[in-house]
Parts: sequence; structure tokens; C-alpha cells
Amino acid sequence: MSSPTPPQPRLFWAMDDEAVAARARAMAAGGKAAAAAAATAPRGLKLIDVNKGKLVLAQQGTAALRSLPVSAPLNLCFIFGSARSGKSFLMNCLSGTPGLFQVMNSSSPCTKGVDLASTILPLRAFAAHADSLPVQLEDIELGAGGVDGEANQQTPASPMNANGASSPRTERIDVEAAAAAISTQVGFVDVEGQGAEDGTYDTMLALPLLMTSKVVLFNHKGAPTVSDMLSKLGVLARAADYIDLGADEDAEEEDTEEKSQGQGQPASPRQNSLAGQMRSARAGKKFGHLHVLFRDFSFAGDVHSVYQQLMGMEPLAQVKPAKGPKSSLKDGAGASSFSKADRDRELDANKAIQERNDIRALLLDNFQSIHIWLLKQPASADVLKAHKELPEELVDPEFTREINRLSVVLAAQMKAPAHFAGQVLTGTRVATLLSQITTALNTSGAISVPSVFRAMEDEAVHRVFTEVVARQDAKLSKLSAAFPISKPTLIAQIDGLFRRSLDEYDTELADCVLMEEKTKQRAELIALQGKAREVLVASNQDLLLRFLKKTFTDATAAAKARFEQYCQEHVPVEDARLLEQEFAAVRQSHKQSVAHALSPFPEASELSEYRFTSLESDESLTEFLQLKLLSNDTQVKAHKIEKLQDEAIKQQQLLVEQNRRLEEFLSAERQNTQQMEQELLRLRAERDNEHELVTAEQQRIAELQKQLEEIKAQKKKKKDCVIL
Repeated sequence: MSSPTPPQPRLFWAMDDEAVAARARAMAAGGKAAAAAAATAPRGLKLIDVNKGKLVLAQQGTAALRSLPVSAPLNLCFIFGSARSGKSFLMNCLSGTPGLFQVMNSSSPCTKGVDLASTILPLRAFAAHADSLPVQLEDIELGAGGVDGEANQQTPASPMNANGASSPRTERIDVEAAAAAISTQVGFVDVEGQGAEDGTYDTMLALPLLMTSKVVLFNHKGAPTVSDMLSKLGVLARAADYIDLGADEDAEEEDTEEKSQGQGQPASPRQNSLAGQMRSARAGKKFGHLHVLFRDFSFAGDVHSVYQQLMGMEPLAQVKPAKGPKSSLKDGAGASSFSKADRDRELDANKAIQERNDIRALLLDNFQSIHIWLLKQPASADVLKAHKELPEELVDPEFTREINRLSVVLAAQMKAPAHFAGQVLTGTRVATLLSQITTALNTSGAISVPSVFRAMEDEAVHRVFTEVVARQDAKLSKLSAAFPISKPTLIAQIDGLFRRSLDEYDTELADCVLMEEKTKQRAELIALQGKAREVLVASNQDLLLRFLKKTFTDATAAAKARFEQYCQEHVPVEDARLLEQEFAAVRQSHKQSVAHALSPFPEASELSEYRFTSLESDESLTEFLQLKLLSNDTQVKAHKIEKLQDEAIKQQQLLVEQNRRLEEFLSAERQNTQQMEQELLRLRAERDNEHELVTAEQQRIAELQKQLEEIKAQKKKKKDCVIL
């Protein structure tokens, strides 16, 4: 084994102590708010669980992935490492989102299976967080591979790589320009701690995330011995053995197609074939960027020396042949003996070296880049024990500085979309891939990339078909809500809508290499469109007929109502021609109203139902006119009768009045007669009384006369006597 590289000055820390102190003060100022936000922040969603040794895809996490925008690339960052090594805490720090994952200060691991952060960040939000940090990407040395390069060796950065690749600054600008046109999403994934089960379990659990993640964080806590580290990294390295990139017949098929195209033949529809995608996949790397994080690092050495110790190939010792007890004198008397036990020890040492080199080769061959990070302890042991989740203000500034640098690098690396077999990974594709990969691991224990890719593409074809049909149905439903419309307009809108649906289908599946499935589904989409066209035209026709009937019905009702109002105001009218004239005006208005309502439907007048309904309407109006004329005649006659009745009543009332007056007169006359008779009787009585009085007076006068006569006689007698 090569000797350790002598300690070198740290090259990764360009931020001075004052800047670190300022950052710490800023973190302390916002610590309480961050703690309060963390208390209510959403925790991880279960993405993959384990049940009886089988990987089970959780509905909660896959639903979150499928809910992301269909065309938005998704870059996953997942962390792997020993249990109880602070992975969840580290992810919270890197994402800039306290409480993103649950953190517990206990001996039991927090995460079981695989958890997806319930908050999936837009890349612009994560990049904004990285841009807000007091770190510049240009100040961070990432080696010849840069942010998104192919090289694995961690060496000092240079403005231009040996192979002509651009510097990290140039790559960052290019990546940012490319990412500006797409809405990339960033998801953080926490995997169950390594060591809870055996190595096979850890590999199987990590493999689905290795194949779908843009960035892999390997979290190691403890003494960084090369053998132990490579043994743990071997879990990731051996994951590549589970992956089959496909047979070479695909490449031969692709070569045949390319040759045929080179001979002047038309381009094959399979020029972007599955074979071509697999060749591209074989030429590249199986996994994304690997960052090896040494936690609580307090040992001699820097990132370059640690990288060299970890990833530098060890030379094999030259094993001498073992000498028996009867060695030949040709070897010389002074030759040292080399026993079989010594040879076996050297062979074992070489075997161990070869195993370590094999792991290194697997890592270098399968990861896009490998970088080392040395992180000191985030806080003292006493502070860590005192908190269930370490507050931001108590995190060591030097730890925060390195985390900030790592966040900036991750943000830059994730600006380029992750791919699988040449296809950009989206939330839906990742969910599909995870389903296919877990199924393959549960059944065969191996993953055929062509099969998984074909299943992913097949699912994409069916998903896009379903989504296009759903969107098309929604648009057709919205269109049908405006029915009825003119048939030419309807046909034009349907054709335009169907063309757009086919364009959407073709655009979303432009990179799909399953030409047969894509063509079949496209033909089914066209068939569905044909059926939908028939249904829509028939439905529109039916609604047009209903609208036509309703238009005539409403216009007829309106005409009748208008004429009814006129009749209420003028009927009865002696001259019925006035009614007929008004009705002619109403009928004309009715025709204009129908014509206006049906003006958007020029074909309506050609329908037999139009003529039939128009005749029905005319007949109904004519009957209504006849009814009103008859009603008017009846009312006129009734009015005349009513007048005669009124006159008769008046005459009768006059006669009654006259009879009453006559009765009153007769009664008065009777009373007068009675009074006169009574007066006559009284007068007669008075007359009789007076007659009696007269008679009595006459008698008295007669008696008086008699007496007077007698007196006269006596006087005479007396006179005569005197004279005598």
C-alpha cells in the first residue's frame, strides 16, 4: 500500500475567519425563527420501504413525484452511509431547509427504508439559497472534471482542462443558460443507515437511488481507514454489478441502420432507437456525482491527500516463489529463505490490494465524478447531547463553511438535468423507474437497463397517451359546453384541437425510441379522435335541433305574450282588422327573432326539422290569432249583451225607483187621506157639536124668545093694566 501523502495546506477554505464569524452571527440572529419554522416544517415522505426482505414502493412518495410538472426535470440528491451518523441533519443543512428531515439525538436510526423530502424545491430556489451563501464556485477546486465533467481524479482546478474542457466558471455559465429554459426540480432523499442489515440489503436499498440520482453523498463518521472506507464504498461500487446495460446486438442493429443511412437511404424512424440509447449509456457513466463526506474529521491531511489514499491505485507486491527446506545451492549461501507462509501472506496482501483496487476501479468507472469533503464536528459533544436537533446558531462556523461550499457545488452540478439511457429524468419517470427497478430487484435480483428503459418508455407512452387524452377530453368538454355551434366552426375547432393533441403527443414523445408502441398509441389516439368527432358532431347536431326547437318555442311564446299584452290592452275591439294588423307585425317580429337567434347556424335553415318546426310555429300562431279573434268577437258580443243588461238593469232600477216613489206617494196620499178623513170626522164631530150647540142655542133662543114673548106679553098686560 502506498504511503500516506504528507499533510498539505487546506485548499478548500478561502473564506477568512471574519467572514465565518459574520456568517455565524447571521445564523445566530435567525436561529430562533429557524427553530420555530423547523417545528412546523414538513418531514420526509416514505419513498421505499422494506417488507420481508422485499423493496416496496410507497404510495406517499411516488404520488409526490408524479405530482410534479410532467416536463420538469428532476434531480435527486441522496445520502448514504452508516446509521446514526447525522445524515438527516446534514441534508437539512445542505438544502437550507431546517426540518426537511427528522433529526433525533438517539441511538436508534431515524430513517427506515428511503425517505423523500416532502418539500421538493425548484432548482431556482435551491440555486438562490446557494447564491446567497458567502462562497463563490470559482473559489472551490473540484479537479479536472469540474462541476459536471467526466474526470474522477480530484486535482487542483485549472482554467482549461487537459482535454480542452471548459473551466468550472465557463461550465457554470453554460449550465445556467441551459437551465434557464426549464423548470428543474430538486429532491433530497435520505436512505436508511448502512449497517442495519447486511451488505446485500444496503446495496439493494441504495441501487434504485443510484440509478436515478444526479448526486450521491456518502456520509462517513469515524476514523477514515482506507480498508474500512472502501469496504463501505464497495456497497455502492458493487451496485454496478446488478446493472446490465444490454447485449451488443443492439449496437450491431444501430450500426446497420447508420450504414443504411450513409448509403443514401432515408433516415430510419428508429435512428433514435433503443439500441442507440443503450450505446450512449454504455459510453457514459452509470451513476452521478459522488461526494465522500468525512464527518467529524480531526486527522492530519487534506482533501488531496485523503483522495489519493482512498482512490489512488495501490501497486501489487511481487511475490517471490516459496523455497522448500532443501533449497538448491545455486541460490547462494547468503540467500534468505522465503517460506510458503510468507508467500501466502503476500498473496493475501495482494488479494486485499486487488479487492481495494477493484472497488476503486468500479467507483471510477461508474461515477461521473468523485470528490472528497472533510467536515469537522458541527458542535461539541456536550452541545450535541443537549439538543434533539442542533439549532443553526450553535453549528460550528467551520462546519457551516464547508457545508456552504458543498451546497454551492451541488447547486451547480444539479443545474444540468439527470438522464437515464439518454432520457431526461422527470418526477414521473423517476417514479416509473423506481417501480421497475424495485420489481426487478425483488424478482431477479438484477436490473436490465434495456428492459427497465423499455418499461419506462412504454409507461411514458401510455402515460402521455392518457394525459393527452385527458387534456383533449377536458378541452372537448369545454368545447361541448358551448354547444350548439355552427358545424363548420365545430369541425374547424375539433380539427385544430385534435392537431394540437397530436402535436403534444409527438412533442412529449419526441425522444421516445419505442416507435412501434408510440405509433400504435398514436393510431389509437387518432381512432379515439375519430370516434370523438362523430360523438361531438352528433351531440352538436342534437343540441342544435334542441336549440332550434327551443328558439322557435321561445320566439313563439314571446310573440304570443306580446300579442296577449296587446289584446289585454285593446280587446275587445269592434274592428277585428286592427287585431289582424297587430298580429301581422308580431309575426314579422317573430320571424326576425328566429332568424337572429339562428344566424350563427346557417345550416339550420336547410334542415327538415327547421321547416317542420317553422310550420308548427306558424300553425300555433295562426291558431292563437283565431282564438284571439274568436275571443274578441265573444267579448264584443258579451260587451254588447253586458250593455243591454246594464240598460235593462238601469231601466229596472228606474222602474223600481219609480215604484218606490209611487209607493211613497201612495203611502203619503194614504196618510193624507187618513188625516183628511180624521179631520173630516173631527170636523163632522165639531159640526155635530156645533149643530148641537146651535140647536141648543136655538132652543135657548127659542126659550129666550118665548120668555121674551112672555115678558112682552106680561109687559103688555101690565101696560094695559096701567092704562086702565
